Amino acid sequence: MTGAPPPSLWLDGPKRARRAPLEGDATADVAIVGAGIAGLSAAYALAREGARPIVLERDEIAGAASGRNAGFILAGVAENYVAACRRYGPERTSRIWRFTVANRVLLAAIAQRHRIECDLAWKGSVQQAGDDEEWEEIRESARALGSPNVRVSLDPEHRSAVYAEDGEMHPVRFVRGLADAAEGLGARIHESSPVIEVARDRVATRAGTVRAGAVVIATNAFTAGLTSARIVPIRGQVLATAPVAARIFPRPVYAHRGYRYWRQ
Repeated sequence: MTGAPPPSLWLDGPKRARRAPLEGDATADVAIVGAGIAGLSAAYALAREGARPIVLERDEIAGAASGRNAGFILAGVAENYVAACRRYGPERTSRIWRFTVANRVLLAAIAQRHRIECDLAWKGSVQQAGDDEEWEEIRESARALGSPNVRVSLDPEHRSAVYAEDGEMHPVRFVRGLADAAEGLGARIHESSPVIEVARDRVATRAGTVRAGAVVIATNAFTAGLTSARIVPIRGQVLATAPVAARIFPRPVYAHRGYRYWRQ
């Protein structure tokens, strides 16, 4: 992928001053490439433990996938639990579920601790069946997961399941708040700093080099330009309407095994 992506709904707001680009050489405990939710979460976690991370971002914070998603906070993967077990195996699917549940708790704690205003709401989510086969999978998933630890209820009339503990947020506001929190703990963040070379102990831009004990690459679909790792970007389309006064959808909806999803 090359060039700048088109504007994002979440980024369509008052312009803000970007953090200064890297100028000259620097040293860090960890150099992180990419200032999306993955890179900044790593910087935040490292800084909380006393490390000195430096984050380099080619464009702006949350300017790529972290600012181009639906802002859902869900447990598991896009597919329902039964379909995921078929694809990844029961043990791995269960591990992913536990990981994402823990991540949900961590995200809420960070938002509360640092008073990040990101329209965070915990109204649950809906898994909506697109056909008879998916409805059967959704019912089986609810039976497999249903316990005091997973609050899920079935709605046969609409052929859907409601997972009560899921949530939603404004993703760009959260990631920007995460950046502020990481900086407050000692991390350094440089925007407008395209990385041109990565090694095990250094990251180079045209304006300077960061030498570090470790390097973290958190560049998602843009990774191929830096390493031999193969990440295949998938094109998606988002449609946004003008605000609607009536409340039509009380919570985020995932349908057709995650290929269609929406929220109000």
